[in-house]
Amino acid sequence: MPNCRSIPPEAWAQARESLIFYFSRRHARSDAEDLAQETLLAVWNREDYEFENEEDFLKVCYGFARHIS
Repeated sequence: MPNCRSIPPEAWAQARESLIFYFSRRHARSDAEDLAQETLLAVWNREDYEFENEEDFLKVCYGFARHIS
């Protein structure tokens, strides 16, 4: 099962861009980049978190983002 440490860098970059869009459009936040970084840091710090498959990574990021905003 993949965990945060096994997710490729391209997926992290894509998640960052998606989260910036999420925070800037859905929540109209001017600090969207900071919130995206904070979200990714929260995901990264959970090294024990395992995904069913790699495609679930972005869904999990959005779940963390809901708690950040």
